[in-house]
Amino acid sequence: MEGELAAYTDGDDPLSRFDVPVSVSDIPRDIFDIVQRECDDPDEGFFGPDSVISTVFGERTLFLGVPTGIVLQIAHPKVGQGVGDHGTLSEHPIERLHRTFDAFDAVLFGDVVSAVRAAVIVRTLHERVRGTVDDDAGPFDAGERYYANDPDLLLWVAATLVELPLDTYEAYVGSLSPRKVEQFYEEMQVFGELMGVPADAFPDSYDEFESYYRRTIESEIVESEAAKDVVEGFIDRAPATPLVRYLTGSLLPPGVREPVGMAWGPGRERLHEVTSACLRSLPRSLVPDRLQYRRRVRCYRERVARPDQ
Repeated sequence: MEGELAAYTDGDDPLSRFDVPVSVSDIPRDIFDIVQRECDDPDEGFFGPDSVISTVFGERTLFLGVPTGIVLQIAHPKVGQGVGDHGTLSEHPIERLHRTFDAFDAVLFGDVVSAVRAAVIVRTLHERVRGTVDDDAGPFDAGERYYANDPDLLLWVAATLVELPLDTYEAYVGSLSPRKVEQFYEEMQVFGELMGVPADAFPDSYDEFESYYRRTIESEIVESEAAKDVVEGFIDRAPATPLVRYLTGSLLPPGVREPVGMAWGPGRERLHEVTSACLRSLPRSLVPDRLQYRRRVRCYRERVARPDQ
């Protein structure tokens, strides 16, 4: 193989908006290894329509958890500092989210070429995100360096992309069996590796992962002015700010709300419980696919549908 990787196969090419050309020579060795190990059907990509990833991330209700996921990542002082120094989330939240989903969906639901291309683009963009922490924040001292491709920071971001989608799915759709949860965790480890998380950085099981997740919130998610500034900028510039603020707080772990300045109380908690119960009780067989499932996921499933299905 030589030359630049081909464009997206689902019609348009959202990855072109990143303006980061990717050639075969740009692909790191570890991504080649992941392709050989994990990809059985190049057209299906890394996960396939029968994956738990397809089940969880295929739901439109996933979007209800997006604000929480963003804030949860930024709540880490080094991530928040990096987004504040280098990102555009506070100034252009919708454009930034579109770009994030373009890359995210290409990895999860693109053919293998698109997925690899997206992974290389993300790693390339992260390579430029370096700097120092402005102020003391918990275990992090002012002047301490951050780097977006730091394995510890990559693991935290990947962890939020495991836990928050599961929380969102459980809140608004229903519970997954323990076996499905473990399978989802294993699939998301592959996603994390594509993003640059070392394979041996992941805890061995989902139970051990949950312990890591809780420890990180307790020890590293602390009040940070840089993180709070980015969070407030994102929420204040988002459409329907009161709704976004409510959705953000609804799924945040209690230990994270205070560090990011997110007010919450019994009234909002009760409203969240009632709203979640109503959505979970909807008869899903009566909801049209175009309302229940995300467009890009529907296109993916149609593209890879087997003749006997």
